[in-house]
Formats: sequence, C-alpha cells, structure tokens
Amino acid sequence: MGKRLAIYIKEFVNKDEHDFVYGTELDSYISKLIESSDWTIMKTYKDKIEKDLDATILKAYHRMIKKALKKEIDVIASFSITLFGKNRDEALENINKLMESGVELLFFHEGVKLPSKDGDAYIKLLNKISIAESIKYSMQTKKQIKKSFQKGKAHTPTTYFLGYDTDKNGDIVINEDEAKIVRRIFNDFLSGKGTPAIAKELTKEKIKTGRGNTNWTSNAVYKIIKQEKYYGAVRTQKSVTLEPHTHKRVWNKENEPQYLIKNNHPAIISEDMFLRVQRELKLRSEMRKEDKEGVISTHSNTSAYSNIFTCGECGRPVIRRTLTSRSKGEKVHFKAWHCRVAAGREKEMKCKAQYVWEDELNSSVREVFTELKANKNSLASEIDDNHIHPMFTSEENQLLEELSSKLNAVDIRLKEISDLTVLGKDIAYEESLEKLTAQREQMNKQYEDLKFKKYEAELSEKQLDILLEELEQFDPEESDIQDIFSKTVQKGILFTNHQLEIKFKCGIVREFTAEKSK
Repeated sequence: MGKRLAIYIKEFVNKDEHDFVYGTELDSYISKLIESSDWTIMKTYKDKIEKDLDATILKAYHRMIKKALKKEIDVIASFSITLFGKNRDEALENINKLMESGVELLFFHEGVKLPSKDGDAYIKLLNKISIAESIKYSMQTKKQIKKSFQKGKAHTPTTYFLGYDTDKNGDIVINEDEAKIVRRIFNDFLSGKGTPAIAKELTKEKIKTGRGNTNWTSNAVYKIIKQEKYYGAVRTQKSVTLEPHTHKRVWNKENEPQYLIKNNHPAIISEDMFLRVQRELKLRSEMRKEDKEGVISTHSNTSAYSNIFTCGECGRPVIRRTLTSRSKGEKVHFKAWHCRVAAGREKEMKCKAQYVWEDELNSSVREVFTELKANKNSLASEIDDNHIHPMFTSEENQLLEELSSKLNAVDIRLKEISDLTVLGKDIAYEESLEKLTAQREQMNKQYEDLKFKKYEAELSEKQLDILLEELEQFDPEESDIQDIFSKTVQKGILFTNHQLEIKFKCGIVREFTAEKSK
C-alpha cells in the first residue's frame, strides 16, 4: 500500500493575493508528486478565511493534524509554511509533533521536505516562518496606525522635539523657553538670514538643540523651518518600511498615502508664518545655481546683497570680494561685487563681467529708493498696468472652497467607516476605507496646491504695502540702505558696464548704474 497523502489548503475569500494557492501551480506540483511516487491522495483539507485569520478556528487543519498523529496520514503537502496553521508558534509546534510521529511534510513554495537529511532545510523553514510572522505583525501595526491617521489622530514623540514636551497625561504641551528659539529661527529666516548664518549665531550663543547639544548645523535649522508641526499640524508617513523583516525605512515617494492632520497639538507659530517661510525657501531655491561639478551657492547673508544678484553674462552668482587698489602710492582695500566665474572661483568656466564697488552700489541703490519714495503714490497703478501680481481667479477660489467642503465631508466619513472596521472587521468596509483614503489624498493635494497659489497671490499684494511702509520711514540721508533692501528686494542682475537690475518682492523692476566716478 502506498503512502497516504493529505493536502492542506487555506482559502482566503475576497483576497486576490492568495488566489494562486489554489491554481494550476499547486495542481501541477501534486500531480508530479503522485507520478514519481507510490503515494495516494487520501483527502484535501480546506479552511475558508472570510474575515480575520486570528479570529478564525481552522477546523479542517486541526482534523488533519489529529488524523496524522493517529498514524492515519503518512504525508502532508501544503503550498507554503506561511499558510500552515494560524501563527508561527502553532505551526512550529505541529511540525515538530508530526516529524516525531514520522509524518513527512512538503512545502512547495519553499521547496522544503521534512524530515530531511539536509539540516539547512529546517533552518530555512524557521527563517521563512520568522519573516512571515514579521510581515504579518508589521501589516497589522501598519493597519492600526493607518486607521488612527484616517481618524485624524497621530502619535507625535517629543523626546528630541525642540519647543514641545509631553505632560503627565500624555498630551503635547509647549515648552515656552524652547519655543522662543523656534520663533526666533523662523523670524531670522524671514528677515533675510540663511540657515548657515542662523546656525552660526545659535552655536556662538551656546543655545541648545532639541538633543541638548550646542553645535547647530545648517541642516538642523533647515529641518526646523520645514517642520509643519510647529503650526500644529502633522504630516504622517513621510517615511515607510517597505520590507518589514528588514525594518529598513525609506522616504515615502508615493509608496503609501500621506495624511496632513491639522490642529493636532498647540501651535508655536502661525500657519501664515509657516507658509511665508516655505515661499521664501522656494524663492531662494530658484536663486541657487548648480554647475556641472555640483557647486551650489548657499544663502550666506554676509550682506543684504548676498545671494540676490546673478551675472547677466554667464548666469552664475555674484559674490562679495575684498580687492586692493593704490591711491597716492598707498594700498587701499575695498569691497566689491563680482561674478564668481569672472573672479576665478570656477576655473573651468570663463566670464569677462566687471565688478562694482560696494560703496557705489550702496549709493546707487539709495538713489533708487529715494526715487521710489518720491513717486510712491504711482506704484499701485504701475503694478496694475503691468499685471505684475500673480492671479488667483474667482473660479480657482470657488474650487478651493468646494474642495474644502468635500475634504471635511470625507474626513467625517473616514472616521465613521474606520470605527465600523474596528468593531466589525468587515472586508467591504476595509475596501471602502482604502478607496476613500486614496480619493482624499488626491483631493488634498489639489487643495494644498491651490491654497499655496492663493497665498502667493495674497502675499504678493501685501508686499506692496510692506514697500510703501518702508518707504514712508525711509530717510534718503540717514536710513540703513541694506535694511530696506533686504526687506523689499527679491533678486537682481549685474550686467556689463556696471548696469544692474533689481526686482522687488511686490513685482516692480528698476534698472540703474553703479559706476565709480573718475
């Protein structure tokens, strides 16, 4: 009499990812086994999993194990060890019992036969179980976290989070002493300082970082001004674990949906300030140039003119230099602004652009602001006549309002469905939850893009008010010219023959000459 073979199948209802288990691949495998041996298929045992595996009693599985232990089955074949039993512990316990009873085990997917003369086969099987268990619990954890995101809840650790603490009730509270540092960083950046300059000042003053040390870096400052948590919001799933068994996390590049949860905790700065900083980052990013060697200009803020001017000849940044000349036989040192290529900083490029003396540049810029002050009442009409402000149409505004209403409705529905899935664990609700989440992310991206566009249009209009206020206080003889320049000018170009052009944050443009008198 041939060996009695039992086949075990775990069938997941409505789970397409497991459909291959009962397909031609397993049938072909079993057919080959029968042809090459004296085995006889005794019975196929099948458990149907309609909801949650952990809540399902595997009746067929346990009947099969009992019969095998009673010597009524000689061989058990299953597609994979991951489908054998409810979990790792149950699978290992039964595998050991079956082998002790002389029952052979075949796992097609892993290519493992037990007992085996090859000791590595059992180790291979144990590794497979460990990985499967890790993936299982990772998916369960990810599912629970995702549901909390869908309900508008997010876990926000404060251990190294500058500006925040967690109180005895587990609530996030503002640490006012640290919050002052955060507000200072945002204000300093908006005043024109670059992240390296801010970091240098904080280090010099021995101010502590979120981790408690006094060594600030440009990147540490950058991370703070990019952190939406400071206006009370949380963007979840910025990074994700793609392979649970390795626990390696990567930046979330459309691997999983992200969730922006507002009013998650007390705000240290306003959303308006956060958006202004993001806009300023965008403007400065547009000013940064990268050549073939990867040289990037950083926002040094050594002067109001730093990172503002580019060369009209080659397009590279204009830098500050200390040069030497002779006057009445004596050496004279002076500051000048010059194309970095023409100054010899980039040997592989050539440019014949001339430098301008800083004194002459200051003098010419002062003349520009003096002219603007004298004609400030005509600036508004100049902007309107030239259509300088970015447009945000009434149609776009209506769409923004509609998206806001739809997002609120979707958030309410997401919470309702999420509560139902926790209570009933219904697959239909799970699928509805996933579809609704995907729709929300698509709508939210469109909403955030429109909102930022509207903010840019509104801020551009505010820039004229800022310029007019600064001009009102500007004294052509006494005022610090670099102060008003840094507050109102966006970018400039240095052309040949000492010709310059500056574009103000409100959109107007002025051309002038900064040539030293002979």
